Amino acid sequence: MPRKQTRRSISVSAEVYQRIDDYCKANQISKSSFVEKRTAEFLDENERVLKSSPKAPPFCLGDRVNYHAVVGGPITLRSTVILGGPYQRGDHVSWRIEGKPGTIDEAALSKVV
Repeated sequence: MPRKQTRRSISVSAEVYQRIDDYCKANQISKSSFVEKRTAEFLDENERVLKSSPKAPPFCLGDRVNYHAVVGGPITLRSTVILGGPYQRGDHVSWRIEGKPGTIDEAALSKVV
């Protein structure tokens, strides 16, 4: 009877693989243990953050929002649409909006009513 498979695989880019490989060789640890440990730490931290802030996000995909922008002078109010998010890093929450590369801090956004 075949054994139940308990290991799985994922693919990473050559650059990320090389960085992991270099780090693990320098620290004399296996790539598997490194990836498992760091992934578990990341997921544990994000679960803690999500559990500590169970409120619903203030925006949904497609919501029309205003954002505060500095365009060569005073702060102006621009109107756009939420395309992605929320993205959370520590206590910082940001959203991807139409017409703007990257993400915008949630504090700079207000819902159009």
